Amino acid sequence: MTPSSLIKLVISTVGKDRPGLVARMCEAISNANGNIDDSTMTRLGGQFSMIYIVHFESPDHIELFKTAIRQIEEEGLFHVDIRPLSPDEEPDLPETTTRSKSRKYLLSVGGYDRTGITYAFSKALAAFDINITDVHAHRINGEDGIVYMLAIEMDVPLNVDEAEMKADLETLGKELNLDVRLRSMDAIIL
Repeated sequence: MTPSSLIKLVISTVGKDRPGLVARMCEAISNANGNIDDSTMTRLGGQFSMIYIVHFESPDHIELFKTAIRQIEEEGLFHVDIRPLSPDEEPDLPETTTRSKSRKYLLSVGGYDRTGITYAFSKALAAFDINITDVHAHRINGEDGIVYMLAIEMDVPLNVDEAEMKADLETLGKELNLDVRLRSMDAIIL
């Protein structure tokens, strides 16, 4: 089967966090001969959210998958939204395009929680025409109050001056009394 003949779906789920949700969803995909191309999953408060891009080889496999999903929803485990991924929505493979046009960075921000932290940093990045590819934000109990932790993965265009970007982000961090760290993803050993 050629990649162009595969049927791709975007599958989004949300439900009360509990053990076994990932296994149950992956079981439904696997039993329908689906293959996960990309996914992200996270706990948000007491909810667990999953987003998958999955390809199937035939409409029959998709119907088998949808039958399994109906049962999962009837059991009240989570709500599922399914939509087709059109060919023009499919991203190019990162290793063939993104690397040649941009550099990957990780921005970490931490400090006492207040309204507008994510907005301030996303606005600063947008000013550099930086594409945010992943965001994780959590509030945790600190010694003197609630601490906000923010991690942003991003694709930085090659024409962006790293020193200028870093200086702007650090200045913003000082203005908001937040710890700011910027690291090249190429330098991070995964």
